[in-house]
Amino acid sequence: MGHYVVGDIHGCFDEWITLKNNIEKIDEEACFILLGDIIDRGNKSFANLKL
Repeated sequence: MGHYVVGDIHGCFDEWITLKNNIEKIDEEACFILLGDIIDRGNKSFANLKL
């Protein structure tokens, strides 16, 4: 199980989910740590809050 640190998603929900899914294909037990701005500029900030 790897730990993956992701920073500044900025409301880019689709890009975040794509990245997450690609990592989980390689590492099914991946642990994600989100740092920085989760909501802000992106057009799907609310979707990121529902994670």
